Amino acid sequence: MIALGLAACLAPLSAQAEKKTDFKVCWSIYVGWMPWGYIQDSGIMKKW
Repeated sequence: MIALGLAACLAPLSAQAEKKTDFKVCWSIYVGWMPWGYIQDSGIMKKW
């Protein structure tokens, strides 16, 4: 109960998050799909 009261009192004092102006984006490919493009382009898929 004391912890809840303390948390309620300190909640307004918590730091506010800064507004972000720039972001980092990560790009990755799944190599497991790479053979499928070759199979389709080479015509192997049509033979199946």
